[in-house]
Amino acid sequence: MGASVAILAPALLVTAGAAAASGGLQAYETRKARKQAERLAAEERARIEALQREAESPMPLADDEEVRRARRRSITSQMRRRGRQSTILTGDASGDSLGA
Repeated sequence: MGASVAILAPALLVTAGAAAASGGLQAYETRKARKQAERLAAEERARIEALQREAESPMPLADDEEVRRARRRSITSQMRRRGRQSTILTGDASGDSLGA
């Protein structure tokens, strides 16, 4: 029985050493991932702060004169057609209404 204990002891040491090395590697990888996450978070905070410091662009306002000209063009176009396109009830130039 003494021989089996002598063989078993080095195997236990190897297993314990492998577990310790695995735990050390896992701790190293965890630290590395945490530092990378912290670095990415700091970069994101810097980007957000830069965006917050930027002046907001004002909403573009309509050019009143251009709006008046567009409205006038629309009205004259409707007058040339004798009404809005959606209210014309004739199918052809003969004057027959579509509902009759």
